Amino acid sequence: MILADQTVQDYRPDIPGFDVRHLLVWGSDEQVGKLAAADWLVSSLPYADLHVFDSSGHCPMWEEPDRFNALVRTWVATLA
Repeated sequence: MILADQTVQDYRPDIPGFDVRHLLVWGSDEQVGKLAAADWLVSSLPYADLHVFDSSGHCPMWEEPDRFNALVRTWVATLA
C-alpha cells in the first residue's frame, strides 16, 4: 500500500517513530533514490545501519550478490 500511494502521502514524519533495527543497502550509482535519501534515513531512524555498495546502482542484491548475501547473513546474526 505504501508503494501505491507514496506519491500522494508523505511518510517522512512517521519514520523517526520506527524503533526497530534497519539494514539499509544502497548503491553508490543509485539513480532512483539518491544517496542523500539514505543519509536522511540514517539520521532519522534510531537504529539504522547503512552500507553503500560502490559497484552498484539500484539493485545491489543483483549487482553484487555475494557481498550482499554475506552482509545480510552477518547483519541478521547480530539480531539473535
